[in-house]
Amino acid sequence: MMVMAAGVAQGGEVQKEKDADSGYEVLVAKQGNTTVRLVPAAGCNAYSINYAGTELLKTPKTLKELPGFLYGNPVLYPTPNRVREAKFTFQGTEYKFTANNDSNFLHGLVHNVPWEVVDTSSGEDHATIRCRYKFEPGSETFKLFPHQHAIELTTKVTDNGVRFSYTVDNSQGDKPVPFGMAYHPWFLYQGSRKETYLTVPATHLMEAETLLPTGKLLELTGTNYDARTPISLEGFVIDDVYFGMQPAQPAVIDFREKKLKITLHASEDFTHMVVYTPKDEPWFCVENQTCSTDAHNFFAKGLEKQAHLIILEPGKTFSGHAAFEFSKY
Repeated sequence: MMVMAAGVAQGGEVQKEKDADSGYEVLVAKQGNTTVRLVPAAGCNAYSINYAGTELLKTPKTLKELPGFLYGNPVLYPTPNRVREAKFTFQGTEYKFTANNDSNFLHGLVHNVPWEVVDTSSGEDHATIRCRYKFEPGSETFKLFPHQHAIELTTKVTDNGVRFSYTVDNSQGDKPVPFGMAYHPWFLYQGSRKETYLTVPATHLMEAETLLPTGKLLELTGTNYDARTPISLEGFVIDDVYFGMQPAQPAVIDFREKKLKITLHASEDFTHMVVYTPKDEPWFCVENQTCSTDAHNFFAKGLEKQAHLIILEPGKTFSGHAAFEFSKY
């Protein structure tokens, strides 16, 4: 049960709700046809995106289930997707994590921790939520990833979309921060799977064994995974990494029965895309990533192109964005 609190009504608006079951504060950003619900205390997860009366994401039955990466649009940082054997080495230091996917570590450190709300704002054409998470001495995340820095996420809602902008801030740090950033939206099928078409204009697929890339880049021509032109998700079952994404050629999801498209725009740092389309599920995932799965280990092996790991030096900041644009036709 949600209890509504007063919000700002000026074009866009950001309201606060209190979830009685979990105790979480829910920030509700609205602009025109688009409404986003976000829980800062559960990993800054924008767990619900409603466009023109249609819920686009897999949402939990109760918000108590939200922390983690199984619902909504989790933030994956600083190690998107899998880390082989739950460890890597960077500049002579070994980093170890608790395995949560067989012997591997999955989806980073910030999807189940509380973020602080920096501010909210609204205007005639937008509603915006800005949150921050700090890696600080004494925290569990700092013990696992001992780099004193912060990540900030701005969620901007417009009439026909949502833009997620991030900034990694190492301005107060004393050593480089090696990171990758990703978003993991759990999209619901709108209409039949057969009439759901996906376009991923990548240059290559990353060869994989046991759901981990090997580092080899595969040509797409003639393969079953060539989605450079629209391909129906009927019979298209994949859990792999695409390489070579560019801002001028975004991925597109086309729900043809509902005449609804989602275009996944991203800045040039988002060079990789994970596509996960399991059989017999009412959802699928199309994930913009700035790096490969297991990027830190690839970087350590000298596979810098395949990894595309971002190394942020002390005194610097780095920003990028990904966005979902909605259109009816």
